[in-house]
Amino acid sequence: MDTGNMTQNFTTDLLHRIHSDPVFFVEAILSAKPQKWQADALMAVASHDRVSIKSGHGVGKTAFQSWLVLWCCSVIIRARLPLRLTRRTS
Repeated sequence: MDTGNMTQNFTTDLLHRIHSDPVFFVEAILSAKPQKWQADALMAVASHDRVSIKSGHGVGKTAFQSWLVLWCCSVIIRARLPLRLTRRTS
């Protein structure tokens, strides 16, 4: 058994999964557990150019955004992230 080849295959598979699955990145690398809407939004970002999220206060948008920035910076060379947070005051 060639353990060097097994290690290389494991590493290649792990890097491929991290690159294609931001939910896996958040859970495995950051040791966080996204809520269902956060996981759905992370997967949407991985497969779409634009994603919009509308929600209330204190639901986890900032955590989602920080995970997204870390994932993009980790897997995309020269990542450019147009992030926009708006705060409305009444």
